[in-house]
Amino acid sequence: MPNMPSKLSPTTERFLILLALVCWTITAAQIIDAMSYPHFAKRHHMTLGVLSILGLLACFAWARAKTLGRYAVLTMAILYLLFYALRTYVLLYVPILKHSSPVEAVERLVTIVWTLAAHHVSQGRVLAGLSELFFEWLMPLLQLTIVAAMLWPLVRGSGGDATRAVRA
Repeated sequence: MPNMPSKLSPTTERFLILLALVCWTITAAQIIDAMSYPHFAKRHHMTLGVLSILGLLACFAWARAKTLGRYAVLTMAILYLLFYALRTYVLLYVPILKHSSPVEAVERLVTIVWTLAAHHVSQGRVLAGLSELFFEWLMPLLQLTIVAAMLWPLVRGSGGDATRAVRA
């Protein structure tokens, strides 16, 4: 019986579960650390804390029930990307956009994140700098990777499992 187009190889599944588990664990640890400072206890941190707990639960659900858990991990990755895009737009991009053009606003946004991480490292707080880069750039990129890898077999002509299933 050929593989169904929505199936992932066992190696890919293990990799994605591990990747999602590591991402959500690091995010939960960052939020726990941020909540220890009273001035950081903001709504977007609390929302991200809830998302990280739900993301961890989705990883465990995928380990137990393949189909349902897989959709849960995909849903959490998409929710995180939506949260990240909305947070970045509202809290960072719009204030910069008031004083510059859209292209300059994106450039300044990237510069601010990079400068903040470099500032932490220059002050001897290497973990804080790496944490900032993870939070602003790496976590969204990894969640996008999870979404792309899970949806890849559904794309016609992707060379993924869907193509092999059609050929079989």
